[in-house]
Amino acid sequence: MPSRFLYLWGWERDDNCAAFLALARARLAAPGAGEAARWLIGTRDAQAVGGGERLSALGAGLWGFARSVQTEQPHWQVSLVDCDNDSSHDALIDELLSADLEPEVALKGSARYVRRFRQYDLQASQPAPAAPPA
Repeated sequence: MPSRFLYLWGWERDDNCAAFLALARARLAAPGAGEAARWLIGTRDAQAVGGGERLSALGAGLWGFARSVQTEQPHWQVSLVDCDNDSSHDALIDELLSADLEPEVALKGSARYVRRFRQYDLQASQPAPAAPPA
């Protein structure tokens, strides 16, 4: 059983969830299904990191489904990587081979984005209006 999987079916196909489900079922039925693995699921233009980006809905469902797999099969080490047309294929391979596991990555042009929480100061925020505007 391979220890690394690169799934790119979701780049331009509308049946990407069905194909990913078939792959996941096959992995579950195979000997060694409980062994650790590294899965990288690539999509194109499914996630935005800034304003004005052209998005495709084809990968959005796959992201939701893969998030469920991340929860149910944590030993598979599933990462979601969204690319744009200007992303390097080398960067995608680097994500697959990386020792650091990021659950969600966006490769946009030559930049790499990951999700992070940041501190928010409630005291500095604007107070809510006393009454809704008319």
